[in-house]
Amino acid sequence: MPRLDAVLAYNVVRWTRFRLYALVLRGRLVSDGRGLLGRRSRLQVRPGGSMRLGAKFVTGDDVLVAATGTVRLGTNVFVNSSSRIVAHESIEIGDNVVIASGVSVLDHDHRTHVADGHLVVENFEFTSSPIRIGSNVWLGDKVTVLKGVTIGDDVIVGANAVVTRDVESGTVVGGIPAAVIRKIDL
Repeated sequence: MPRLDAVLAYNVVRWTRFRLYALVLRGRLVSDGRGLLGRRSRLQVRPGGSMRLGAKFVTGDDVLVAATGTVRLGTNVFVNSSSRIVAHESIEIGDNVVIASGVSVLDHDHRTHVADGHLVVENFEFTSSPIRIGSNVWLGDKVTVLKGVTIGDDVIVGANAVVTRDVESGTVVGGIPAAVIRKIDL
């Protein structure tokens, strides 16, 4: 039984890390229940931002969830290692969502313009548009969801896809840019 004891001890550490973030970010972070944060995973809520995490929020290692705007995650959301969810305006994710490794959900882009015949990327100026991800969604490895996208309920987004436009409920999408591969028989 030493294996079970080791897993229990590790989960106590992950739960303690989650509670410490909840205490430090009090007022800006609201949680509906227990959560588990993996090693080096971070929750950041900048002044003026807010974050609401549903019950059973779990991350792998090296995950970043950051809110300059608002982040709202439903119940039973799992974010695997090396993924990031960064909201400058608004990101909402429903219940029973699995986010695989290396996924980026970003509601913003750097502002750019051309000056003297050269592209200028503004370091601290952004354009943003809300992201909505429904319930019962699986985002495969290394998926990128870009600003302004709505993903419906009961959706699978295949590995390495780049989601640039809305995704209809009950579909499997993949590719760059993501396109419908098939419908899911619900």
